Amino acid sequence: MARVAPEENYLQDLKDRFQEAEVLDDSQVPIIDFSGDPKYIVDAIAWACQEWGFFQAINHGVPIASMKNVLKLAKEIFNQTSEENEAYNSLGNKLSDDPSEAYRYGSGFNNRKDAKPIDLKYFLRLDYSLAQQEDIWPESPSYFREVMKEYHDQVSAFGHCLLDNISKGLGLENSYDLKVMGEKIICIMNYYLPYHTPELVKGVSAHSDPRAISILIQDDVGGLEVCKDGRWFAVKPVKYAFVVNIADQLQIMTNAKYKSAEHRVRAHPEKSRLSVVAFFGPGMDTVVGPLPEMVSEENPPLYRECATKDYLTQFYANGLDGKRSLDYVKLDRAKV
Repeated sequence: MARVAPEENYLQDLKDRFQEAEVLDDSQVPIIDFSGDPKYIVDAIAWACQEWGFFQAINHGVPIASMKNVLKLAKEIFNQTSEENEAYNSLGNKLSDDPSEAYRYGSGFNNRKDAKPIDLKYFLRLDYSLAQQEDIWPESPSYFREVMKEYHDQVSAFGHCLLDNISKGLGLENSYDLKVMGEKIICIMNYYLPYHTPELVKGVSAHSDPRAISILIQDDVGGLEVCKDGRWFAVKPVKYAFVVNIADQLQIMTNAKYKSAEHRVRAHPEKSRLSVVAFFGPGMDTVVGPLPEMVSEENPPLYRECATKDYLTQFYANGLDGKRSLDYVKLDRAKV
């Protein structure tokens, strides 16, 4: 593991700290069984997307072995010595220090631009769309490429199945616009450090994701929390489940019928935490706005059209700051 930054870099101001008393039990967080009747699956996804923007998926068809292997790989990467980690840094521009680039190995979030305390985590960010350019992928551990390519194929298939079901739930079966939301897949491996007084730090600050959907696997440590109607709910790990959340671009496309899920991670006092998340979205030049089927005279557009690259630039400039980035495309009449 690379050297941890000085403690003062992570300590949060009193007003910014997570409050334990505000977190509710996770018993209400939706869990959807993907082995069920197809109509049940479509209806359950539609309800969860509209009410929560967030759910856990079980019996999703991705092999357990593939999920175990990618978490094992993440653990090995973040347990390497500082010298071994230098191999990632030595890839130069291929693993950029700019958080808006597709390749990055680092800590915190946007910490070169922000004066505020950074999040207590390390991460490795990779762009799946360039998987064939193998010289870009790290060579250590030796099975890195094999595991990541296999996992890409599995999670990609589930993600496109999910987008198809979301499309059906909106009455937009075989929608081309929603299919392109799976054109680009970014993978981030996260390693959250423990802290003896967790209320003083943040694993990850509260935020919504900027793309279309996010599909996450996590270990059994816990700490993930999701916000619904201004209240925070703990999301306890369900073995071999995916955590799925609606992200900003899908909120824009559905004209806020489905809202992106604001979420955060609380540090553990004793244990480190691992997660691997796949972000699905369109290509950088794709222009995203409310779908014609989602607007009417009674339901006018709430957002302007915006190129993906421009929206992501705004997101990274803001840092992780709730759902603030949506203000960039929100029209004056919007009250969401």
